[in-house]
Amino acid sequence: MAEVITSKNNDTVKFVSSLADKNSREHTGCFFIEGKRAVFEAVEAKIVKQIIVSQEFEKSKDFLSVKTLNFPVTVFSDGLFKYISEILMISTGVRIQ
Repeated sequence: MAEVITSKNNDTVKFVSSLADKNSREHTGCFFIEGKRAVFEAVEAKIVKQIIVSQEFEKSKDFLSVKTLNFPVTVFSDGLFKYISEILMISTGVRIQ
């Protein structure tokens, strides 16, 4: 099991949170997608830099397929993952599942 990030003050959390801002997404060329199918499509398109999963997902059998993708995987606590998801959904109006 990977270390679980629980703090909103973590640099990765701050970066992902910044993606709620359109200018930040345009400046960095990064964006956040949510949902297994969307993630696997992004992997196929070779546009993934990092995979972030919830603690609950890390414990699921589906996580095994993510671990084999050879991308850095970061684990957020379930509460923190929900927080980030809600921030990004509210700012972009889009949620992919």
